[in-house]
Amino acid sequence: MHDIHYNNIMNNNINALLDDFAETAGAPEKQLRAFLAAGKSVVGLLPYFCPEEIVYAAGMIPFGLWGADRRVSEARRYFPAFICSILQTVLEQGILGELAGLRAVLIPVSCDSLKGLQSNWDSAVKDVPFIAAAQAQNRKTPAGIEFTASQYRKIGDELARLGGEKPADERVREAIRLYNRKRKAQRGFADAAGKRPDLVSPAQRSAVLKSAYYREVLPYTEQVETLTRLLLDAPAESAADGVSGAWVRIVTTGIVCDALPLLRIFGENRIVIAGDQVSQESV
Repeated sequence: MHDIHYNNIMNNNINALLDDFAETAGAPEKQLRAFLAAGKSVVGLLPYFCPEEIVYAAGMIPFGLWGADRRVSEARRYFPAFICSILQTVLEQGILGELAGLRAVLIPVSCDSLKGLQSNWDSAVKDVPFIAAAQAQNRKTPAGIEFTASQYRKIGDELARLGGEKPADERVREAIRLYNRKRKAQRGFADAAGKRPDLVSPAQRSAVLKSAYYREVLPYTEQVETLTRLLLDAPAESAADGVSGAWVRIVTTGIVCDALPLLRIFGENRIVIAGDQVSQESV
């Protein structure tokens, strides 16, 4: 009886954390409004690989912009229909004023469509300025390092001009340590979730990783670390018997993998995401 009671408490704690992550991942606009209502300076980051650390070092909150599940009308005046839905829906949000209050958006130059978004954003969205986030494709050569560093300094200067702090070197080092801890926590959770498909569904796994873009980094990291400890400490008897035989284990790739209908199909058919190479997730 004691073991059953302990198991119930453990599972309730895990489920409470998973529900909290799912709430954030399912309504990022609610979290954004909460930040703005609290008087915090928030900077939007388009995918992918924008330097969150520079934004944090400037005393601002980096907030991921990954589009929305919605129809697009206004953005069609700036983009052809074949441009990826992330860029079209983010531009739509900007045009309709749903991102008002952001100090700026960082737009990388990782593809031709993102390069086009910069000029389209400048033309279509008047209340939120953009900052170009360029970085060298080869960042191991001396020239690549020098170029990338110069661009990061430029971003820091722009953020300071928009009301942030000028990122000091020690503040940048602190940000790097903190964000590396966050990424380590995400990898640890992804590994634990892959081993416990009985406790974490594919949809719940996605929500934990996706919500990283909508929360402050330290509270998020601590919560993920707590969840991972609970998963690792969960009694063995609650694990699925014969995971390797009973579940189909897959690795996902791409930019996003957060479509709930697809993730629910995975769960219903005992498909567990054992690892990923998804930009929005644990890479």
